[in-house]
Amino acid sequence: MYKLVYFNILFTIILINNSISYGLAQETAKNNLYFSFSVGAGELFFPRTNGQLQVCFPYTSTDQAGNTTKNIFTSTAINSYAKRQVMGGFNLELGTVRNFIEARFYTGNNSANVSAGYGYNLYFDLFKNEKRSQKEKTFVIKYSINIDFSNYTNWDGRGNATDYNYLGSIDNENKTINLLGFTSNPTYTYYDGFPYYTRTPHVVNTKNIIIFYTQNDWVVIPKISLTNNPYKHLLHCEVEVEYFLPLREKGGIQLFQNGTNAMTSGVLGLNESSYTTTFNNKVITSNPYKFHGFFIGLTIGINISSETIHRHK
Repeated sequence: MYKLVYFNILFTIILINNSISYGLAQETAKNNLYFSFSVGAGELFFPRTNGQLQVCFPYTSTDQAGNTTKNIFTSTAINSYAKRQVMGGFNLELGTVRNFIEARFYTGNNSANVSAGYGYNLYFDLFKNEKRSQKEKTFVIKYSINIDFSNYTNWDGRGNATDYNYLGSIDNENKTINLLGFTSNPTYTYYDGFPYYTRTPHVVNTKNIIIFYTQNDWVVIPKISLTNNPYKHLLHCEVEVEYFLPLREKGGIQLFQNGTNAMTSGVLGLNESSYTTTFNNKVITSNPYKFHGFFIGLTIGINISSETIHRHK
């Protein structure tokens, strides 16, 4: 089912891209392009879930003498997403009189969101009765549809035990740890530098393995917003109302050596048989957190077009 959804999304993006490319070429010739850059913030009103999440799994530890012991990791109980989800970041928009494309990057107290979308402009005046061109009208209502990737976590790359999603750690100093199908040796190598040219290897002693809860969502976001006319006003101000509709939600755990070096390429889902997850002391195999609901935000920035440049010379 997910493959079919992804195929439909990809096919739609290709069609949109072709139509946008043709439209931009036509509008560039007419000098109708505008560009908006803005910063903003808002809140996602999702059903906040109050409860204790905990994970448990077996692992083995082998010391330098070759002695192996069997252990059980039982995590700290966390209450991750009972708090408000407030986000902020920046927006980019490129448009013509009729339509536009947009991109956004927002971060929150425990999230990061990247989205891109396509929409239409509807111009209007409130109190002026005379007929004016679209570029002369005062306000714009924008309708758009966006595809968003959201990562809900609170990992900051340092493995702090104060993080909302910190589940605990396993001692890895001078030991080899085998857990969940992965092996963590007493040392590991990482590389810095540009990946296609010279890369410098660094060998690091492994002190511990940090375990975090995280959740990745693919989301469709219908959006409507009210803003001032980008052809008439240099200052951009926009109020937006959106609704997050998750297509795919995957929650689980991630493992990091010394809190920075990822052992897993993605999320080990809650349906994995290699570990057990409980929520309020009940075993679960699906996400207890659902990030759907209204998002209300405000953005402020600048509009750039030949008209705004001419008006503000």
